[in-house]
Amino acid sequence: MTVQRVEKDGKVYVKVTDGEVATEQDGLALVAACIEHGTNLAMLPTDCLSPQFLQLSTRIAGAVVQKLEDYGIRAVAVLDVEHTSQRFQEFALESNHGATFHVCKSMDEAERWLVGESGYQDWCARQDLNL
Repeated sequence: MTVQRVEKDGKVYVKVTDGEVATEQDGLALVAACIEHGTNLAMLPTDCLSPQFLQLSTRIAGAVVQKLEDYGIRAVAVLDVEHTSQRFQEFALESNHGATFHVCKSMDEAERWLVGESGYQDWCARQDLNL
């Protein structure tokens, strides 16, 4: 997995630029990349989310999100959930009510959530998954 260090509004996050999150080990690689770059924030663009991650029966999404939570990493995925299974949509809805993993439809929205633009996270927490 290849990541890029990004600075926005005085905060640093890592953005996956190559490779996929397809195993629990990939989740650990994401945690390691965050630690290496001195941040606890990660951006997961659509093309890095493997079919295995999006298929909840594999339990990869849950395992990865648990690893992120264990290490205090906040991550956001850029994904149009309307093109995923009903179960993944429910998972995304539940995740969007927490502070560890969030799903946004656009890169701009994802970045605003990740770097915590004033009031934006509170607004997101009050919304249903109408991405």
